[in-house]
Amino acid sequence: MRAGQWVWVYDTGQVIEWESNGAPKRMIGTHLDITEKKVFIAKLDKANEQLKEMSYLDPLTKIPNRRAYEEKLASLVANPRRLKTSLSILMMDVDNFKDYNDNCGQKKGDEVLFRLAQKIKEVLPRETDFVARYGGEEIIAILPNTATEGGVVIAKKIIHSVIEENIEHLYSNVDKLVTVSIGISSTNSDFDTLLDHADKALYEAKKMAETGMNGLLANSFDQHPRNAS
Repeated sequence: MRAGQWVWVYDTGQVIEWESNGAPKRMIGTHLDITEKKVFIAKLDKANEQLKEMSYLDPLTKIPNRRAYEEKLASLVANPRRLKTSLSILMMDVDNFKDYNDNCGQKKGDEVLFRLAQKIKEVLPRETDFVARYGGEEIIAILPNTATEGGVVIAKKIIHSVIEENIEHLYSNVDKLVTVSIGISSTNSDFDTLLDHADKALYEAKKMAETGMNGLLANSFDQHPRNAS
């Protein structure tokens, strides 16, 4: 056994003879070296943890997947008092992405999704912000403690950052570069309809994009009660 190495031992014992005053006099037992078993269990636990992490990661974009998003949102809204102010959601969609895939090929399309996902993640520097691939070319972000105004500021940063990636898209009716449309929904109370409103806002934003308003595509729904502080 190497010096400094841990050895795990499983001990069992039983008193078989007692003194007249009730104190143990003689006992039998076993000592079993379970070091290899403990090492195996530790490796198994690590493998299971890695497997769990992989189940929450989108393999293409290398950001969390829809399942991770749903669990993250559920954990936040389960205790609204953890949210100091409002909660905002950004629903993002790549404009005319089907046309890009059809003309440039799925491999290039996958590369674009990866680049955009990493760029969006980069624009959201706070540890509390959470970005995930919702499905297809849709990416969603949760912004705790962020009201509508703050969500719009971040959405604009994302839009301009995507444009600055300078990815050519000759088949888009929005721009000759890859662009994204963003729908924003914010609330401090009605969390059940938060995603629906973000989806509706995204639909409106995409209609705006088709009219050439690709610099300011962030439409929003503010669900704050009028008497809220």
